[in-house]
Amino acid sequence: MMSRNTFNQVDDWNAPNNIVRLRLEFINKEIEELNLNKDYKDKFIKSRTGSMLIEIGRVIARLKPVTTKMLSDYILGIFGIPISISRSNEKFNIQIENLLSPAFRILEEYVKSDAYRLSLIKQEVSGDEILKIKGLEIPLSFNAILLHIKRTNSLPLKADDIVDIQKDLVDYKKAQFRNLPSNPSNPITQTGNEPKTLFDIWQEGKSSSKQENYDSAIQLLKKVNPTIGNSFLSEMDNKLSWNESIYGNRKYLAAFIQTMIKKRWIMDSYSAPEYKKILENTFIFKSGFNLEPFKSLSSNSFDKKYTMPFENFPSNI
Repeated sequence: MMSRNTFNQVDDWNAPNNIVRLRLEFINKEIEELNLNKDYKDKFIKSRTGSMLIEIGRVIARLKPVTTKMLSDYILGIFGIPISISRSNEKFNIQIENLLSPAFRILEEYVKSDAYRLSLIKQEVSGDEILKIKGLEIPLSFNAILLHIKRTNSLPLKADDIVDIQKDLVDYKKAQFRNLPSNPSNPITQTGNEPKTLFDIWQEGKSSSKQENYDSAIQLLKKVNPTIGNSFLSEMDNKLSWNESIYGNRKYLAAFIQTMIKKRWIMDSYSAPEYKKILENTFIFKSGFNLEPFKSLSSNSFDKKYTMPFENFPSNI
């Protein structure tokens, strides 16, 4: 199976028009030359299932990684589906599955790719909508919607699905900021000794919004990190919990903050007690908070294993 990172632009997925035209002609020829009973073939083509599967084949034909053999096997396989359903022959069923699988695997990679999701998003939304909550202006940009799709493990298949996802994103943001005090004249900066959240101290990006960059970082923390085989964050009811089952998890948290300082997402201007307030106001901790790893954070030297999970995070430089 190909890596999703290999094809991440629409042009990486779309075959040239002349190749697509030849492939579509090839599909028609393959159907015409299938050595099957004419009545069976015509009935399948006119059926709802048959016409849908043939149309899916035409979509697959537009994808650059697909080969002629995959298309040939796919056409043969879909015409064998009715026979497979009517028979109780495991060997024949496996043959049909083997014919269909290569093309379907590539189609599955495509519909889960950022390229396909962004193409759906751009069909349905302008990308410049702004959600206003208690003086905050939160962009509902293409990337914000894409991040929400990943956050919720959604699988949009058509442009209409994006409408529901955008509504869900709005609800998510409203819930996220429900307890934020209204302060339109100064929506981000809090005053006095009031604890801040990690979002409050996060810096604006060079080419994207503060919200998008913060959400990207949270999304990375929620993914399984290959260096530890676990994720640092989990989310339930719009609340983020730090994974305290990881050995040395507080050192990992301090190393994350230190790395974000070095990558210029966080200013180096907070004390250990301030970090305690900020992080307790951002994440749920069930077993208290250890200040020690956060003392003299910018000069603290962590073992490589604690900083390694965050080295691939993007920089704000």
